[in-house]
Order: sequence, then structure tokens, then C-alpha cells
Amino acid sequence: MQNRTDYAGLPIRDRLRQTAGQYRRALEMAAAAAGGAVFAGAHILGGIAPFGVALAAAVPEGLFLPALFGALFGYLWFPAPGSAMEYAAAILLLGGVRWTLSSGSLWKRIPQAPAVLAGGCMLVGGVAAAFALGGDPYRLLMAVAVSMLAAGSAWFFARSFVILRSRVASAYQEELGCLYVTFLLIAAGLGQVAVAGISAGRVLASAGVLLFAFAGGPAAGAVLGVGAGLVALALGKDTAFLMGSYAAGGLLAGMANRFGRIPTALCYLAVTALVSVTSPSSRMMQIALAENLLACLIVLVLPGKVVRFVQPARENAAGETSAERMALRMQMERFAQALREIGDTTREVSRKLGSMHLCSVEDVWQQTMDTVCRKCPRRYRCWQSEFDQTMDAVNNCMLILRRDGQLESGQIPETLRSVCRAPDELAAALTAGYARYQAELGSRRKVSQIRGVVTDQFEGLAMLVEELSGRWENFCRRDAKLEEKARSCLAAQGLDPGEICCNLDRENRLLMECEINPLKLPRLDKTALALEMGELLGRDLELPQVRTVGGHAYLSWQERAVYTVDWGSSQLTETGSRITGDAYRSLTTDTGRFVLILSDGMGTGGNAAVDSAMTSDLLRRLLEAGVGCDAALKIVNSALLLKSGEETLATADVAAVDLFTGRAEFYKAGAAPTFLVKNGRAGYVQSDSLPAGILEGAAFEKSSLTLREGDRLVLVSDGVTATGADWVKSQLEAGAELSAQQLAEDLARTARERQQPGREDDITVLVADLFRAD
Repeated sequence: MQNRTDYAGLPIRDRLRQTAGQYRRALEMAAAAAGGAVFAGAHILGGIAPFGVALAAAVPEGLFLPALFGALFGYLWFPAPGSAMEYAAAILLLGGVRWTLSSGSLWKRIPQAPAVLAGGCMLVGGVAAAFALGGDPYRLLMAVAVSMLAAGSAWFFARSFVILRSRVASAYQEELGCLYVTFLLIAAGLGQVAVAGISAGRVLASAGVLLFAFAGGPAAGAVLGVGAGLVALALGKDTAFLMGSYAAGGLLAGMANRFGRIPTALCYLAVTALVSVTSPSSRMMQIALAENLLACLIVLVLPGKVVRFVQPARENAAGETSAERMALRMQMERFAQALREIGDTTREVSRKLGSMHLCSVEDVWQQTMDTVCRKCPRRYRCWQSEFDQTMDAVNNCMLILRRDGQLESGQIPETLRSVCRAPDELAAALTAGYARYQAELGSRRKVSQIRGVVTDQFEGLAMLVEELSGRWENFCRRDAKLEEKARSCLAAQGLDPGEICCNLDRENRLLMECEINPLKLPRLDKTALALEMGELLGRDLELPQVRTVGGHAYLSWQERAVYTVDWGSSQLTETGSRITGDAYRSLTTDTGRFVLILSDGMGTGGNAAVDSAMTSDLLRRLLEAGVGCDAALKIVNSALLLKSGEETLATADVAAVDLFTGRAEFYKAGAAPTFLVKNGRAGYVQSDSLPAGILEGAAFEKSSLTLREGDRLVLVSDGVTATGADWVKSQLEAGAELSAQQLAEDLARTARERQQPGREDDITVLVADLFRAD
């Protein structure tokens, strides 16, 4: 089943953003095709255009064909002067070679494969074209040079895809260097796209210089400025003056980055305008001014996370270098990849073994014929000359076995019973064979289910390792001075502190953890300790959370969030039942996320209550321990599949709100719609997905929105939406003045009144209001 998320009643901006996320795969493929065409048409230095070949060699597996056909179209539609067939031959050769290699593991094991493939295909095409035109030495040397350019471009493209898909919050210096070059190659590719003389490539190059100058300082700005100038020079001799303009602008803008984004942009615009007076013509000067102005506007409207990503990762104050951090992250990612490959291999081997040893109902009568009919003198008559008549009788016997599970000799059709010399033995053999067949089917289903659970576990472990890697990456540095201050405060309170760790993330938010003597917990005053610790560290802290693990006690603090949540709940059981099949949990993680979990077990009563309670409680424990939602669902799904031999399933509905940014993420597995009230207008997020426990490979359907102060979030079980969702929206808008608890009770009461007699279901409503923290 293909999961799908629908949005109703939400602001158009949110709906467009979420719809784009829904069709992300299609958009990626379209972008790959467009990128291939654009890069194929990117000619520098009068006709050199190996960038389409490089992109087709470097894109990930799933985007290869769109990029290949896009590049082929670009080379044929925008042919390079005198070299059209050379590039077309190279792209076709690349397609054939990569298609052949993609079926094995060689391509994945060799990081340099894209560069070797792009350079090799470009060299073969160039050399072939040179000999076809007489073997001119100059053309041969150009073929070698172009193939080296293709290989280098492919390597940078491939590395950039890996960096961008790793989803880290910030890049390292080595990674930024790779992104620098890739960025300049993209700018060169778009250089020929121009409107009224304004080049999209030069605008992008100028914006990149300003962005990296603001994020990385004068060194990054100057380096990228020189590179952008080289790109401008390659695009045409009349833009050579831009080399000095970009370099000077990047250098001085980087020196002004401490004053903020707007002053940095103004400084860059002023410097580039001053240098642009050296332009050979007034028209080029005007174009350069317009391009730099557009570049400044682009940088000013970029989201903050883009700027943070290109900021070089700082070194750890405790002496841990960025190279060591990168090595650890890479090791964890390799471990996660190995777990995924084990799971994929197990799943593939299981599939092939299952197809090789499938049992069928034909085996039942074949074995019976071999045992009962082997010594019968009528054997050849029944199974050769009267085969159709005998098979009709056997098929009727099999229908009786499927219905009743056993066969008596009197139930054998008259056409066979009248001629069979051992009808009792025949009926007993068919009954025994069918019983073995059913037992083997059940055993294979169970083994297949266990194999699926094992592969899910490998997948869940891989996701868990990746999430730990991302969480580790998010911590920018440790602060030894804060640790010493915290130690003195805890010692003054008589808590005997052990190890203390003060981590600052990319947003400079503090997460502090320490070990204390568990015997000191009874005398712990959380409020007084939070106030004193916050004053000493100069930060506004939440109350510390206490955890005991293996006889050790740990305290953890986080900074007070921007938002706080007031939430309420209401549950109504099915009439005549004292047990509800719905269960919910709430928690606030140590990273400042408020999480609501709602699970609805299949049906009502005791079994549903067990399934929903197990689902919600396991999810709460895993999320509280720092496991991500996707990995948590894999683990919960496996637990439900193995819990008992009976069919068991439960929906899972998770809403997680980042209390620092207001970003809300929704994870649904077979759950009812989640309702939202933004700016007084109600809407809902609805996903089509399977519940947990129904089959292996379960996955959440994910979506996200940004909430603001005063927005309201409502989670409901399917007992609320059994009669539709529109009435809930109307009641939410009418109940804007009610508190969260009052609204939850009002919605639950109305939902019960709307249910039809005899078709009642358990009802659960969770309402959360977002407020700015005082």
C-alpha cells in the first residue's frame, strides 16, 4: 500500500510545502532531468561542455535515468560547436556502462567510480572523434583535458550528493571545500541562461560569494570570490573585471559578517559596485550591478538553516577536532549501512528460498498417487486413459478437504469410488497429506514472519545508529568552563557530582548532564537547584530531569524553551465496557520536544487495550531514550508481530512539537486525522497508512508544519471521526475560547452523541495549546 498524506483547511503556504514534500521523489527526478539538460548545454571556453556527462555519472542510483536522458537531450538540443557527436557518444557509452555496473556491488564499493566512469567515457568519445577527423594532436590533447575536467566534476558532484543527503546540521571544512567547487560548477552550468543580459549563473555565483562570506568569514568569501571570478572569465572575456569584483566583495563582506546579514550584504553591494566601474562598457556595469543586487536579495531571504549549514564546524573546546568528529560520524554511518545491507541480504535470500521450496496442493494428490495407487493394477487406466475423469474426482475431494479439513471414503465422488479398490486408504492418505500441507504452510508463514521481523530489526538498528550519529553531530562543542561552574554548584549542594558534560548545539543551546550519588536524591530540591544553576551559568534552565540507570543517578538540564504547552485529554469507553481500547502518553524530551502519542487497538475491550497500551508505552520509552520515531516504529511493529500467534495491530499517532522553533512533526501509522487551529481557522492532516503489527516493514507517514503562539493541536481516535471530520473543524472554531481540557471534554461528549446506537467505539481526544513561555 502506498502511504499518502492529505491536508484540508490549512493555509495555502503550508499546503503547498507539504504537497511538495509528498511528491518529493517525482520532483527529484524532474530536477535530475532538468539538471542534466542544463549542464549538457553549459559551454565554457567556446564549446567545452562535459558537465552533463559528469552529472549523469555522479547522481544517486534512483536519479540516474532521468539525468542520463536529460543530458542526452541537452547535448542534442544545445550542441557544442564541432563536438556534438563527441558528447552524445560519451553520454550513451556512460549509460550502457553504468547500467551494467549498477546490478552489482562494484559501483557502491568504489568511491571513485563516478569520476573514473565520466573521465573514461569522455576520453573514449573525444579520442574517437579526434581520429575520425584525422587524428589531429591538438584534438587528442583537448580530449584528454576535457576527460580530466569531466572526471573532476563528477567526483565533486558525487561527494556533494553524499554530503547533502547526510542531513547534518553543519558541514566540515573539507566538506565545504567540496561544496565550494560544486557550487561554482553549477554556476558555470547556468551561465548561458540569461534574461536581458542578466546571467543566472553569475547571479548564483555572486550570491554564493556573499553567502559564504557571511557564514565563513573573509577567507571563505575571498576564496569563493576568486573561484566565481574564474567562472565569469570562462563564460566570456567581457566579464573578466568580475574576478576582482567578486574577490574584493567576498573579502570585505566577510570582515563585516559580525554585524549581521543586512550590513554584510550592503558592504558587499557597495564594494562590487565600486569595482564594477572598471567594466569595459557601461552596459556591462549596469548588468553587474543588477546581478549583484539580485544576489543580495537572494541571500537576505534564505532560511537560517541554510546559513548554518555552510558555517564551518568549530573545533571542540575539549580538544576534539572536526576531523575526529567526522571520522566518528563516518564510522557510525558505515555501521548503519552494514546493518541495512545485512537486512536487505536476509530479505532477498528469504525471498529466493521461499520461491525455490514452495509447497502446493498438487503435492497432496501426487504423494497419494505414489503411495496408494502405486501397486494398483488399475493405476494406468485411472491416471492415463481416464485422467480427466480421475482429476475431476480428485479436485472435488480437495474442495471437501478445504471445507471440512478431512475426507471420508463415502465422500469420494462415485466415478472414482466405484472403480477404486482401496477407497478407505485413499481417503485417509488424502486427509493426512492435506494436514501435512496445512502444517507446512503455517510453518512457512511463521518462519517468513520471523524473517521479516529480523530484517525489520536490522533496519531499525541501522536507523537508530544513524539517528545517534545525527544527534552527536548536532552537538557543536563542550564548554569546560561551564562544567567547572556546574561542578562547584552541585558540590555546594552536597550532591557529590561525578562526570559532568555541558554540550552546546548549533544554536548555542545548552544541554547539561551529570552523574550524582543516588543516595542524595531524597534531598534534591529541583526548583532551587535550577534557579541557582541558571544564575551561575547565565542561562535560563528548565527543572532538571532525574534518571536512574543500573544503580546510577543522572541529572539533565536543558535551556528554557521559547514555547510551552497546555494540554488536556478526555476518554470515553464503549457503552457497557469498563476498558478502553485507546491509550495515550505524553513526554518532553531532553532536546526540548513535546510529544503526544495516541494508539487505538483493533476493536474494543481487553485485547485492544493491551495492544494500544503496549504500542503507546513502548513508543514513549523509546522516544524518551532518544530513539527517533521511524526506528521506534520498526521496533514496536516487531514487538507486536511477535507478541502472540493471533492477529494483533494498533494505530500509532505521534505529534512532536519543537518548543524552541514551533516546528511540529506528525507521524501516522493507520491513525485518524490530526486537527490544527492556526490563526482561528481549523484544518486537518490525514494520512493513508497501515497500522503497526499488521505486516513487516511498517513505516510512518510523515508530515510537518510550523506552529506559532496561540495555535492549537488536536489528536483524536477514530471513534471521533466515525461520522466525518467537518463537524470537528466547526466545533474547534466555535470553541476557540475554551481551555484545552474543556475543549477535549466537549469534543468527546459531542462525538459520543453523534455515534449510532450499536455502532459505538472508544473515544479519545487530546488537545494541546502552544503558548510563549514567560
